[in-house]
Amino acid sequence: MSCVYALYYERIMFAEEKFLSQRFGEVFEQWAARTPAFVPRFRGWVRPAMKFCWRTALRREYTGLLLVAGGFASLDVLSDSLAEGRLRIDWQWAGVFAGAIAIYFVLRTLKKHTKLLRVEGR
Repeated sequence: MSCVYALYYERIMFAEEKFLSQRFGEVFEQWAARTPAFVPRFRGWVRPAMKFCWRTALRREYTGLLLVAGGFASLDVLSDSLAEGRLRIDWQWAGVFAGAIAIYFVLRTLKKHTKLLRVEGR
């Protein structure tokens, strides 16, 4: 199974590199030449110009949080249901998913209707 995943992932990487090369041209080629594809090279690390900002991360990634919670909850329901031969919902995962939905709508509302999650220069 891991061989199938490696082949699948390699094809995705190839398509992404082709897209980025077409879109950004020489800038991408220079970046790709000094950036390893799989194993990071820590001695080439450069400190970012901006510090990490939670407000910016929350403003941009609230959908991803919902998808991750939904994915884990779905996998749990699927695996438990297949193991037991009937639909089984683990209420802890249902609670995590419900919480993620609530967080999604709160953050989406804050993003669309307030300036609370905005940071100058980002």
